[in-house]
Amino acid sequence: PPSLGGAGDVVVQHAAASSDVDRTVAFFIFGGVLTGPINYRWLDFLAAASRSIAPQGGAASLAAKVALQSTVMQPLIYLPSFYLTNALVRRWSVAEAAEHVRAEYADTLRRLWLFWTPSVCFAFGVLPLRLQA
Repeated sequence: PPSLGGAGDVVVQHAAASSDVDRTVAFFIFGGVLTGPINYRWLDFLAAASRSIAPQGGAASLAAKVALQSTVMQPLIYLPSFYLTNALVRRWSVAEAAEHVRAEYADTLRRLWLFWTPSVCFAFGVLPLRLQA
Protein backbone atom coordinates (compact mmCIF):
# COMPACT_ATOMS: atom_id res chain seq x y z
CA PRO A 1 0.00 0.00 0.00
CA PRO A 2 1.16 3.57 -0.63
CA SER A 3 0.95 4.40 3.04
CA LEU A 4 3.55 1.75 3.91
CA GLY A 5 6.28 3.25 1.71
CA GLY A 6 5.55 6.78 2.87
CA ALA A 7 5.25 5.76 6.53
CA GLY A 8 8.56 3.93 6.37
CA ASP A 9 10.22 7.01 4.93
CA VAL A 10 8.74 9.22 7.68
CA VAL A 11 10.19 6.88 10.32
CA VAL A 12 13.63 6.93 8.68
CA GLN A 13 13.59 10.72 8.36
CA HIS A 14 12.48 11.11 11.99
CA ALA A 15 15.34 8.87 13.14
CA ALA A 16 17.75 10.97 11.06
CA ALA A 17 16.22 14.21 12.40
CA SER A 18 15.41 15.40 8.89
CA SER A 19 12.30 16.32 6.95
CA ASP A 20 11.94 16.09 3.18
CA VAL A 21 8.30 16.23 2.08
CA ASP A 22 9.12 15.62 -1.59
CA ARG A 23 11.02 12.48 -0.65
CA THR A 24 8.05 11.20 1.38
CA VAL A 25 5.63 11.96 -1.47
CA ALA A 26 7.93 10.09 -3.85
CA PHE A 27 7.90 7.06 -1.55
CA PHE A 28 4.10 7.16 -1.28
CA ILE A 29 3.78 7.25 -5.07
CA PHE A 30 6.50 4.70 -5.70
CA GLY A 31 5.16 2.29 -3.08
CA GLY A 32 1.50 2.49 -3.98
CA VAL A 33 1.19 3.46 -7.59
CA LEU A 34 4.20 1.66 -9.02
CA THR A 35 5.65 -1.05 -6.79
CA GLY A 36 2.39 -2.70 -5.73
CA PRO A 37 0.75 -3.09 -9.16
CA ILE A 38 4.05 -3.93 -10.89
CA ASN A 39 4.86 -6.60 -8.30
CA TYR A 40 1.56 -8.40 -8.81
CA ARG A 41 2.21 -8.72 -12.55
CA TRP A 42 5.88 -9.53 -11.97
CA LEU A 43 5.13 -12.31 -9.47
CA ASP A 44 2.73 -13.94 -11.92
CA PHE A 45 5.45 -13.73 -14.58
CA LEU A 46 8.04 -15.22 -12.18
CA ALA A 47 5.76 -18.14 -11.34
CA ALA A 48 5.26 -18.92 -15.04
CA ALA A 49 8.93 -18.40 -15.92
CA SER A 50 10.15 -20.60 -13.10
CA ARG A 51 7.76 -23.40 -14.17
CA SER A 52 9.26 -23.13 -17.65
CA ILE A 53 12.89 -22.91 -16.51
CA ALA A 54 12.62 -25.45 -13.68
CA PRO A 55 9.49 -27.60 -14.16
CA GLN A 56 10.63 -29.88 -11.36
CA GLY A 57 10.23 -26.99 -8.89
CA GLY A 58 12.21 -27.00 -5.67
CA ALA A 59 15.59 -25.34 -5.35
CA ALA A 60 15.95 -24.89 -9.11
CA SER A 61 12.70 -22.94 -9.25
CA LEU A 62 13.74 -20.80 -6.29
CA ALA A 63 17.12 -20.10 -7.91
CA ALA A 64 15.41 -19.10 -11.18
CA LYS A 65 13.07 -16.68 -9.38
CA VAL A 66 15.87 -15.11 -7.34
CA ALA A 67 18.09 -14.80 -10.43
CA LEU A 68 15.33 -13.11 -12.45
CA GLN A 69 14.49 -10.81 -9.54
CA SER A 70 18.15 -9.80 -9.16
CA THR A 71 19.05 -9.45 -12.84
CA VAL A 72 15.84 -8.15 -14.41
CA MET A 73 13.39 -6.68 -11.91
CA GLN A 74 15.72 -4.86 -9.56
CA PRO A 75 18.24 -3.31 -11.96
CA LEU A 76 16.01 -2.80 -15.01
CA ILE A 77 12.52 -2.06 -13.63
CA TYR A 78 12.58 -1.31 -9.89
CA LEU A 79 15.50 1.12 -9.64
CA PRO A 80 14.75 3.01 -12.86
CA SER A 81 11.14 3.45 -11.67
CA PHE A 82 12.44 4.66 -8.31
CA TYR A 83 14.72 7.26 -9.92
CA LEU A 84 12.03 8.36 -12.37
CA THR A 85 9.50 8.84 -9.57
CA ASN A 86 11.99 10.89 -7.56
CA ALA A 87 12.94 12.97 -10.58
CA LEU A 88 9.30 13.81 -11.33
CA VAL A 89 8.29 14.55 -7.73
CA ARG A 90 11.42 16.55 -6.97
CA ARG A 91 11.24 18.32 -10.34
CA TRP A 92 14.78 17.36 -11.30
CA SER A 93 16.00 18.28 -14.74
CA VAL A 94 17.13 15.47 -17.01
CA ALA A 95 20.74 16.40 -16.21
CA GLU A 96 20.05 16.32 -12.45
CA ALA A 97 18.31 12.97 -12.70
CA ALA A 98 21.17 11.56 -14.78
CA GLU A 99 23.68 12.81 -12.20
CA HIS A 100 21.77 11.09 -9.36
CA VAL A 101 21.73 7.86 -11.33
CA ARG A 102 25.44 8.13 -12.15
CA ALA A 103 26.38 8.91 -8.55
CA GLU A 104 24.03 6.53 -6.73
CA TYR A 105 22.87 3.67 -8.94
CA ALA A 106 25.66 1.11 -8.44
CA ASP A 107 25.80 1.53 -4.66
CA THR A 108 22.01 1.56 -4.37
CA LEU A 109 21.74 -1.65 -6.42
CA ARG A 110 24.43 -3.31 -4.31
CA ARG A 111 22.61 -2.39 -1.10
CA LEU A 112 19.30 -3.47 -2.60
CA TRP A 113 20.79 -6.89 -3.40
CA LEU A 114 22.32 -7.21 0.08
CA PHE A 115 19.00 -6.51 1.77
CA TRP A 116 16.45 -8.01 -0.62
CA THR A 117 18.18 -11.20 -1.80
CA PRO A 118 17.72 -12.97 1.57
CA SER A 119 14.20 -11.52 1.79
CA VAL A 120 13.15 -12.81 -1.63
CA CYS A 121 14.75 -16.19 -0.91
CA PHE A 122 12.46 -16.43 2.11
CA ALA A 123 9.42 -15.08 0.26
CA PHE A 124 9.84 -17.25 -2.85
CA GLY A 125 10.97 -20.29 -0.91
CA VAL A 126 8.46 -20.28 1.95
CA LEU A 127 5.44 -18.08 1.26
CA PRO A 128 2.59 -19.00 -1.09
CA LEU A 129 2.37 -16.79 -4.20
CA ARG A 130 -0.63 -14.86 -2.88
CA LEU A 131 1.42 -13.64 0.10
CA GLN A 132 4.61 -12.69 -1.76
CA ALA A 133 3.61 -9.18 -2.90
